[in-house]
Amino acid sequence: RLVQAIAVNCYIGSVPSFTDRYAPDPGSALFQGTADEGEWRIGDDNKITLEARDYTGLLIDLPWVGKQHDLKAPLKELIENVIAQYPVASGAGFTVEVRSSGGNVRLGDVRSNTGQSLAASSQSNAWTEICHLAAEAGLVAWMEGKKIVVDSGQAPSDPEAPPAFIYGKNLKRLEIKKRIGGKRTKRVLVKCWDVATSRCLRGIWPETSAAPGASASATDCHVFNVSHVKNERELARIAEYIWRRMRFQDVAIELETRSMTGLGNEDLLRLISGSPIQVYLDENERQFLHGRGFSDRRRYLLDRGYASDVATSIALGYENLTPLYQVVQAEHTFDARDGYSLRILASSYLSPF
Repeated sequence: RLVQAIAVNCYIGSVPSFTDRYAPDPGSALFQGTADEGEWRIGDDNKITLEARDYTGLLIDLPWVGKQHDLKAPLKELIENVIAQYPVASGAGFTVEVRSSGGNVRLGDVRSNTGQSLAASSQSNAWTEICHLAAEAGLVAWMEGKKIVVDSGQAPSDPEAPPAFIYGKNLKRLEIKKRIGGKRTKRVLVKCWDVATSRCLRGIWPETSAAPGASASATDCHVFNVSHVKNERELARIAEYIWRRMRFQDVAIELETRSMTGLGNEDLLRLISGSPIQVYLDENERQFLHGRGFSDRRRYLLDRGYASDVATSIALGYENLTPLYQVVQAEHTFDARDGYSLRILASSYLSPF
């Protein structure tokens, strides 16, 4: 009976020695949510198990009951109106913060030529509806504790010193998989919120004979949100690149490490879905090839035993072999016997940044 009333805050960190106590900052929880299921197993191990979801789980469980949205209202108000439809969500104390454009985002400005109302899906839920509203402005919504944050997507073009994982150094295990796409690929729609003009820029590929961007919706397109792109021609180029990558191939990796900090002292405990990481198989080649000219790269590869045409190809295309990946899932495990381990599922960046 108590399980459904349990709030879960999870903290994880390191201390200098076994004699030091771990005293987390109350606001630095790695996970905040509520318990959904519980199990009490009585036997030799006498174990109690709890399964919990973060607070998005509460909103996912609520079927959307609204009809349409008044796009003349600020985006923050639209999301607050979604929450206000449910007493259980209103009582949970959720807050909303729109960080882009100082919070002054209005979908009516974005969709000025398509009316001032937006219909909602009859099969949606509260969280999907919030994400849908954010995506209409080229923004992304996520949960931080009990705060719903709306901001521009993480920019692969400018990853802030992504942590590096190098096999043989801080990688215990690495698996690389290449997926070959054989199915029809839907069109790709790329959106970006332009802070300077306070409007949503869009690029689509493949284009149609209709006006650019026509009938480009989440129902017939893969939708990607990016940031720091200034014009729709560039967005169309990004959309074409993503479409071709999705059409022909993608690379997925699974890695495992026992380190809590990266080689540059990055806090690996803070990796979340969407975080950029770097993965290298050979540290020596990375250190030498990066920042070198074509002749130096080719000479180095020839000395390493590469065939002449292969060395030329790698030396020419090295800048396009940036080993950036995007975290899909980060799984932290700790027990008294085996200690700490971090398992990461990641995919190659679809954007050409």
